[in-house]
Amino acid sequence: MHWGWRIAVGYSLFVIGMIALVVAANRQTNDLVTEDYYARELAYQDIIDAKANAAALEEPFAFRVAEDYAWLELDFPAEAGSPEGVLHFYRPSDASRDFKVEVAPDAEGIQRVPIAALQQGFWRVNLEWTGNQTPYYHETTLNLP
Repeated sequence: MHWGWRIAVGYSLFVIGMIALVVAANRQTNDLVTEDYYARELAYQDIIDAKANAAALEEPFAFRVAEDYAWLELDFPAEAGSPEGVLHFYRPSDASRDFKVEVAPDAEGIQRVPIAALQQGFWRVNLEWTGNQTPYYHETTLNLP
């Protein structure tokens, strides 16, 4: 093969490779953890305080997953009063699957959230609630099989 053809083939492979990289880069999603990421970052001290409030509870908050991964059980301590708040499920790999559940425990302070229909993989779960006019915050991760 003549050296001119080698240069043409090499240049063509380089151009095809660059086009493939541009196409692959355009297919990537750049989802943020939350839509209001920057506003929440400015108010992060509130979350730090709410985490400290949750850690200071005499009876700790319990967060359990059923053995068959059908339920997520939230056990609110009695000293937190009647909790009101939101449970956020974040899917870092696909923001379209994120959803929220209102906190509504029963008389014993337990709330069960069905998770059997969730997609397998990694989930970040954040719980923000208020009880007796005190803010609380708890975060954990789920790795569903």
